[in-house]
Amino acid sequence: MRKITTLLLAFVQLALFAGCFQEEVREIDITGTLRIPVEMVSQSSSELGVVYIGLYADADADTLGFTYPFMGPVVGSASWGNSYPYGGTTIGVFSFPCVREGKCRMVTGRYGDLDQVIDALGIGQGTEPPWTDEDYWDACQDYFGYTDPMELNFVGEDRLNFHEEDGYYVADWKIWHVDPQDDAENRPVLWAFADNGLQSCNPDGGSSNRDDGPWFREGDMFPDVINMPGKYLTDGDLFTSEPTELAVGQTTDYVINLDTVFDQ
Repeated sequence: MRKITTLLLAFVQLALFAGCFQEEVREIDITGTLRIPVEMVSQSSSELGVVYIGLYADADADTLGFTYPFMGPVVGSASWGNSYPYGGTTIGVFSFPCVREGKCRMVTGRYGDLDQVIDALGIGQGTEPPWTDEDYWDACQDYFGYTDPMELNFVGEDRLNFHEEDGYYVADWKIWHVDPQDDAENRPVLWAFADNGLQSCNPDGGSSNRDDGPWFREGDMFPDVINMPGKYLTDGDLFTSEPTELAVGQTTDYVINLDTVFDQ
């Protein structure tokens, strides 16, 4: 009986200790929207590449002649220094669209169905007769072994990232586990760019091919895009001219504008 009582007391003490312990976690999740003026996109939001959003210590327009995150030292033969982001995310990712001719050209969240993919990327249009959506789906079935087009992560009306609102293409975003730097003298800023040139896709990365044909990689994002976005900026990309400052205690309703065309 005495042993049971002792064990019970020990469990009570552990429970009280656990209830008193407060874990000090700095990281937060932040959410908001990204806006692009409709007139800056020639036809539709399907033209937009992967959008990269980073939270940086600072950004200015003086160092490089256009607004860009603060950089650390340029090391060795590198052209760009690390911007040391506190966190980041993307709107859309690169995906393999079943056939090699579309590698590093497919961005998720841009197409409602396979017909739209064919129109935008010309998939299967070099054959005679040109592919229909049924021909395209047959190729996807053969490659992935799927049984329904909705298993493809790059099509679906309910998966479109952007919608049109008040003259803007608007998309939601979320950055997980951000250090908000509440004790920093200067507030961190949100800066973003749209990789319309698709330079941030690594053709030698990603999964290996899943059929019996010649070996190849499906392509994937380079891992340092948020850290060194300047490496991937090309003419026609869109970027933020006025970074959005992170407010102490605010975790929602941030607005980021992609309002400038890169043409250096």
